[in-house]
Amino acid sequence: METSLEIKKAFALAQIAPYFKDPSTCGIDGRTCLYETSDGRMCVLGKNLLPEARKHAGGNARIVLDKYESQSECLIPEAVDILTTDEWRMLQSIHDSIARQYKFNSKLDDLRLFTLDELKEYVDKI
Repeated sequence: METSLEIKKAFALAQIAPYFKDPSTCGIDGRTCLYETSDGRMCVLGKNLLPEARKHAGGNARIVLDKYESQSECLIPEAVDILTTDEWRMLQSIHDSIARQYKFNSKLDDLRLFTLDELKEYVDKI
């Protein structure tokens, strides 16, 4: 049986790896990260928001998630209660750095779920 940390790690890697593999899939318009772009690309939090929540999303991940009493009110069922609000905020920040081609090693250190090497290994498998 997987531990909570293993579940978080697997989920976070599965969410961010596609963006690391192909940054053109990031939810970004110019230099502005968006929960959903006009052409349908979504950021890491955006693709996990329920459509109604995504429509009204604005600000950083903490602001978006703190609008709701529980994650089940704003996230798709398979994303509910896996990551904390802070972990979502950090994962979103990693997405934004990937989208803008910024370094994000320190953000991975802050998230503390996986390393850059683990992300690269995961990407090689997808």
